[in-house]
Amino acid sequence: MSDDEIVRPNGKVYRSRKGLRWVEWAEEDYPPHGFIVFGTHDEDAARKLVANAPLDCDCKMADAAARAGWIRDGYRWGEREWIEDALHGAAAVILTFECLG
Repeated sequence: MSDDEIVRPNGKVYRSRKGLRWVEWAEEDYPPHGFIVFGTHDEDAARKLVANAPLDCDCKMADAAARAGWIRDGYRWGEREWIEDALHGAAAVILTFECLG
């Protein structure tokens, strides 16, 4: 196993099928908002990927709180949302901004 491989909590190796990619997300009650970077658990790589992404506020990328997790697109109570799922989700870094402007 190489250093850049990501291992799921069940011990299986995760292999990204689509490489690094990102999506913007927002809560209904704005803020918070941010980005989800799929295909990595490396916070620095995630920040570099979205460093020039357009933001709807005066936030700075350095202000983003980051955490790694396992995320998949799904539905909860009939509403589409990003769901944490260590078994079926993709490796991801969630970058959250708490902008007020």
